[in-house]
Amino acid sequence: SPSLQNTSNEKSLSNISDNNTSDNNTSDNDDNNSSDTTRNIEDIKKNNKINNWKLNQKEKIANTVKDIKNKGLNSKNIINFCIEKINELNLEIYNIDATIICEMPKISPHREQIINSLSSILNLPKSKIGLKATTAEKTGIIGKNKAIAVQSLVNLK
Repeated sequence: SPSLQNTSNEKSLSNISDNNTSDNNTSDNDDNNSSDTTRNIEDIKKNNKINNWKLNQKEKIANTVKDIKNKGLNSKNIINFCIEKINELNLEIYNIDATIICEMPKISPHREQIINSLSSILNLPKSKIGLKATTAEKTGIIGKNKAIAVQSLVNLK
């Protein structure tokens, strides 16, 4: 009886075909059984590919979230790295527009402090920094207060 081994999760599947050894099978039945076996093998391969793809996607997400080298990294270091790259290209920041997406905390009480901090870090006039805030309308991980997102647009000159 044929067998198929899936090396990705080390499980084997055996006895795919039904009793093909019966003496009273006709040629048509043999063809149908062979065709069914081939379809079963193809279905299993397709499902394994889909499951492996899903597993890879989950691993990628887990690795992104758990990237140890970024754990506890001060965001000022990221900004300084970006500024160095901008300077290497002989460019400078013209202005910034940022939108903070979160349910809590409310940004309005902290807005001026954030703008002042960005102005200092980026050596950019406060008038060149736009800062808005919105919510995720209680959807997704942001809406459940498990994450905060920021969308930023930086114009260079």
